Amino acid sequence: MIFAAVDQQQLTNPWQRCNQVIASLDYAKQPDVRERIWQQRWDLLVLDEAHKCSARTGSGGVGREPRLVTTKRDELAWRLTAQAEHVVLLTATPHHGDEDKFAHFLRLLDPDLFPEPHRLGKQASDIRKDVFRLGDNCPWALRRLKEDLRDLDDARLFPDWHAVTVPFVLNADEFAFYKSVTAYINEFIPHQSGQRRTSAALARTVLQRRLASSACAIHESIKRRLDKQSKLLDELESLPPAQRRRRLAVLQGRLDDAEQDEDDLDDADRDTLIDEFTAAEELDQLRAEIAALKNLIEQAHAVRQAASDSKLAALKECLARAQFAELKDGRGKLLLFTEHRDTLNYIREHLGRWGYTTCEIHGGVNPHERKRAQETFRTTSQVCVATEAAGEGINLQFCHLMINYDMP
Repeated sequence: MIFAAVDQQQLTNPWQRCNQVIASLDYAKQPDVRERIWQQRWDLLVLDEAHKCSARTGSGGVGREPRLVTTKRDELAWRLTAQAEHVVLLTATPHHGDEDKFAHFLRLLDPDLFPEPHRLGKQASDIRKDVFRLGDNCPWALRRLKEDLRDLDDARLFPDWHAVTVPFVLNADEFAFYKSVTAYINEFIPHQSGQRRTSAALARTVLQRRLASSACAIHESIKRRLDKQSKLLDELESLPPAQRRRRLAVLQGRLDDAEQDEDDLDDADRDTLIDEFTAAEELDQLRAEIAALKNLIEQAHAVRQAASDSKLAALKECLARAQFAELKDGRGKLLLFTEHRDTLNYIREHLGRWGYTTCEIHGGVNPHERKRAQETFRTTSQVCVATEAAGEGINLQFCHLMINYDMP
């Protein structure tokens, strides 16, 4: 397994020395790293989350042909697939309807069979349709659903799962706060273009998802952002105008890797992004945002002080249903997912008040602590409250009850 610290300490090229190599896509795509990877030919390339490696067709300008727009991920994948004897592209992400990106993605499999969509248009689309009409006989694609997987005795590997959506309605105070935060996002973190586009879009998405997660999560995010923006204002007021503009420009393009999306960031990275990103170009804009943040904090505090949390109440009602009765007598285990640490702490506190024993797994827990949490969950705790980190390196197959507190 290769990552930055290991790679940099090697006197020889570890990509040539090792027969089997595992590395993250975003590490491998770095210019100085990929040059070392490209020095080696591979018998087999297995690329997970392969849908992230697609190019797209861009405008060539007035009177010019369309042009190919690539990313570092796509460039890495294109070179590796050309050098490898055998290629397996893995993805569990459905096709979202972007025919252009999907067509470029398929070219990683066979650029001769799947032509560039901007050159052949309808013919390229017809070829794709003909290929996938082959179904199970298609030599380029293999689809496996969990429902179809069986062991050597022809027994299903995975039992049926039953999903239920539990609705809830925001009360008047919660809805007013929701609208206030949405208005703040639209005014102070507007949609951007150019280099600022990705950072602004991610900051907006993270704040909106925190808002949807819990009043606690968005409240903590707003408090951290107010603290950072207030310190930024103090810093900028002490700088001459030219340095002030340069500092603001840096913060407007805060994201180091423009190809990353929210799912590629851990909670700490998301916190850094929404704490430090700013769309302000003048001090007056920053002062106005700070005033708006102070108002939101007061509103959030009032919402949290109120007796009713509609979403939390829906969770409590859900746990009282017959499907979760086995939690009470110790027969069942519940895995409760949330995307955010602040929400995790909030839920765990209330589960304790309701009489449940709990443990937690999140990105701040090291591998040894995760193993201990896994054993605690298996033996004593009724509920494990976790972020996506619970899916990394531990086995929770003994648990068959699960709740997604946040929309997946």
